[in-house]
Amino acid sequence: MPEHVGPWSASSGPGADVRPGFTGAPGAPVVEVALTVPGAGAAGLLDPLELERAHRHRRSEDVERAVTARALLRVVAARWTATPARDVRLGRRCRTCGPGDHGRPVLLAPTGGAAVHLSTSHSADHVLVAATRCGPVGVDAEEVGAADFDGFDGAVLAAQERDELLRAPEAAHALLRARWWTRKEAVLKATGHGLTVAPAEVVVAGEPPALRGWPSSLETDLRAPVRAHLFDLAPQPGVEVAVAVAVAVLTTGPEPSLRLLDGTQLLSAHR
Repeated sequence: MPEHVGPWSASSGPGADVRPGFTGAPGAPVVEVALTVPGAGAAGLLDPLELERAHRHRRSEDVERAVTARALLRVVAARWTATPARDVRLGRRCRTCGPGDHGRPVLLAPTGGAAVHLSTSHSADHVLVAATRCGPVGVDAEEVGAADFDGFDGAVLAAQERDELLRAPEAAHALLRARWWTRKEAVLKATGHGLTVAPAEVVVAGEPPALRGWPSSLETDLRAPVRAHLFDLAPQPGVEVAVAVAVAVLTTGPEPSLRLLDGTQLLSAHR
């Protein structure tokens, strides 16, 4: 049965545990994505260092997005670990450099039990956090018009993706570019490579969402039994949105289901 948060919807697949109050029991094949808007009353949840880092951004709207994203990351991690939000400790880890001030978000405390994997993204008036115990996860959001510029196709799309774009109605090109870009980014966030891998080597065009091509030089990163599962967030019927959102998760288990959470409510509950 479709679940929805704001304009977005996602369908639960077989095997998903979507009971009210579900908090991510170990082994449950679910990826949760919490969505909110910048400035959702979140600054009080950040520690002084987190606030200082957020205010390194020059534009006030970027500061607001960064603050909200960090706070939502904190409350989602608290939900998955049954820990007060202010007791959660978060860090970052780069695939190349190790712990530091960049790379994917990681949960430093509390520890114990199955690992909780986290990812975050923000674009325009959307802030998202993904969480799961299934395996490394990536979420990405992009304004539809942001990927619609000269040179994008040659730099980002594989040859077969450029061919598929040409076969599509021109009115759909901007959305397809944004959708494929978010899928690529979500995969590269999940693997930890980021843009050290050329996006044109990551093939994701087509339906349903799937990883259809990966650099042969990095084959060991996605060797069986590890599989990449992709999801698009779709607007509810009759609703138009100007942002594309994709989620990728790497797992050796069955395909997980996607569950949406109202991030504004989560933040309100922790004020």
